Amino acid sequence: MKVSRRLGAVRAPTLSLLLGAQFRLAWYHLRVMRWYVLFLVLLGFVGAALVLRLMVWIHYPLIYQYELCRFVLEAGAGLIACMLGSTVLVNDPALELLIASRVGCWKIILGRVLLIWLILGVMNACFVGWTYALGLHYSSSDTPWRLFCMWFVPTWLFTLLALIASLFSRHSAMGGVLGALLLLLELLMKDFFLNYTVLLPFFVPLSIWFPDSSIWWSSRALLFGIGILIAIGVRLRIRRDEALLSAIPL
Repeated sequence: MKVSRRLGAVRAPTLSLLLGAQFRLAWYHLRVMRWYVLFLVLLGFVGAALVLRLMVWIHYPLIYQYELCRFVLEAGAGLIACMLGSTVLVNDPALELLIASRVGCWKIILGRVLLIWLILGVMNACFVGWTYALGLHYSSSDTPWRLFCMWFVPTWLFTLLALIASLFSRHSAMGGVLGALLLLLELLMKDFFLNYTVLLPFFVPLSIWFPDSSIWWSSRALLFGIGILIAIGVRLRIRRDEALLSAIPL
């Protein structure tokens, strides 16, 4: 009986120390990735939700209400991913120590990217819940799985795109700017993609203007595959940096 009590007394502080260490580690990752950007992202979601509420209140045409919802979930998610994905590794003051450590950059990147996606996923889920509360039930084709892919594929693609751009440029701002410019260019070239339908699968904000397109799923699969290729490029770039730092030839 005394042994069990002693074990219980030992476990409690150990668990609290473990949770405290994990919290401090998560906070460090957020500081490296500029936590204030996440605060601005939260303000953006709140602003979009308030604009949508105003559009519903003044009985603005439904088509524009749905376009705003899909813009937030798709193009908006891509823009946010550009801002956050470029800060995953380059801004870390302990970058060389991470490369030389047993943990390695790849696990650090994976943990930080998952943290970004978790936070953005919660924000997007709250936004979707808000739209349903306003009575906007999208279309019959917009199932929960489709809504998830509508958000996740641009987030996946532009997080990796901004990350690899920042790794090659050695500047976080450059990675975010390049990714954001590519997405903005696609938004401005909507008519060009419409005229050349062979390029339409590469059109990231497809759901905004072409939500019922027959190539929607194949387009998302293609963009996801491009993200996989970029992830492989990120891995090869990191291996090269690790080899240069440790003087180990590839």
